[in-house]
Amino acid sequence: MNDLIAELIHSSKGYCYETAGVIICFFNDAEQARCCANKITVTVGKTVEVCGSQVSIF
Repeated sequence: MNDLIAELIHSSKGYCYETAGVIICFFNDAEQARCCANKITVTVGKTVEVCGSQVSIF
């Protein structure tokens, strides 16, 4: 997992794991998930999908 992505997730108070090349993240609420997804998209340029309080990074 990219250290910068992990840092963005943890700074947004989320936790994550990586499986089959996809990083799955969980947050306490949907607003935290959207905020982190935006940070990842802007900073790293990865494709990010948000579903409620879950974020998937491809």
